[in-house]
Amino acid sequence: MRIDHNIPALQAWMSVKKTNSEMQTTIQRLSTGYRINSAADDAAGYAIVEKMMGQVSGLNTAIQNSQNAISAIQTASGALDQTQSILQRMRELAVEASNDTNTTSDRQQIQKEVNQLIGQIDQIRNTTQFNTQVLLNGNLNNVAASGTATLVNPSNTITGVSIEANAKVNANTTITINTIETGTASAPNAIQVYYNGQLQNATSSAASLSGYTGVYVNGTTATVYINATTNASGSVTSGTAIDITLSNSISNVYTSSSTSSYQVVDSGAIRLDKATSSNNDMVFQVGANQSQTIKLGINDMGAQALGLESTTGTAGSSTDLGNGYFSTLDVTTKTGAQSAITLVDNAIQVVSTEASKLGAIQNRLTHITQNLQTASTNLTSAESTIKDVDMAKEMMVFSKQQILLQSSMAMLAQANTNPQQVLRLFR
Repeated sequence: MRIDHNIPALQAWMSVKKTNSEMQTTIQRLSTGYRINSAADDAAGYAIVEKMMGQVSGLNTAIQNSQNAISAIQTASGALDQTQSILQRMRELAVEASNDTNTTSDRQQIQKEVNQLIGQIDQIRNTTQFNTQVLLNGNLNNVAASGTATLVNPSNTITGVSIEANAKVNANTTITINTIETGTASAPNAIQVYYNGQLQNATSSAASLSGYTGVYVNGTTATVYINATTNASGSVTSGTAIDITLSNSISNVYTSSSTSSYQVVDSGAIRLDKATSSNNDMVFQVGANQSQTIKLGINDMGAQALGLESTTGTAGSSTDLGNGYFSTLDVTTKTGAQSAITLVDNAIQVVSTEASKLGAIQNRLTHITQNLQTASTNLTSAESTIKDVDMAKEMMVFSKQQILLQSSMAMLAQANTNPQQVLRLFR
């Protein structure tokens, strides 16, 4: 019999310590509801759960982003509904003014209402905001920046703009020029002119365009395609298009290899230089990860963009809107009222197209939101399977540990009394 080392007591103490540690872990799980409270509980499971939690939180934020985007689109759509109502009223007024039962004085009174309605369209354009961002002034769109084009012969007056090769150009953009030259060797050579679907240039095919290539279509309307793609016959198959009007009598096509040796015939020439374009499309983050976005560009919905307002007119006339702007709708005459009907119809079509685009994006965002909610739910379920504790099972373990702890404590007490038996040897 030995008294220096009470081995049974040590064994009982170890059992008590082990059971107590396990019970603390179980109590923590039962109190938090999690099976994994630290990496020590399940290292692999902890790493998986953390990644899942990042995805779930990202998905939930993306849902909120999509809902905010829908709210912004609804704001813009509501404003466009009001613009459409105004345009419908303007059309009614134009039809009314077309009737010869109206006197000149009557038509002038109608013109006053038309002018006020144009002002209200601009008011809607300038004040429709979401989170302080103006939605309908064209700033939330990727458009080419305008610039002063290079005029080879300064004695000629030529109107033009600079175009970025990859820029998105509004479909209603019109450029009046005499001759197009594709720019310096470092400028984009993907700017090409097509007329009736065929490439118009001094070379045999689009593929051979390089350096300086003069192109023209004499006295008619052509189309510039940005980054155009052609088929075997040279017809355009894709590309962003803008309409151009080529004026004056140009007798031939010219080519050159340097900016100092243009061969200009009759009229001046203009070069479409590479310009800095704005890239202001609204980008909605609709996913939990990088690049999971969609873009939305909202065109300018002001009166000038709709063709109802211009900077050309006679100050003090009935179409003078003030601040240097004039109404393109002149209903003070029957002829003008007839033309106004067509102009308003065109504006209604432009607004309808923009509203339809917004509606389509809104529907897409609705489906995206529903998909994100489904993904978040399923991923949360997968996370729960790994991280959450099975309360019934853990309670069963806890009951076992309570019994083991009580029995271990009892055995430790018993083992501590064993060395006292040595005292009987001294009797």
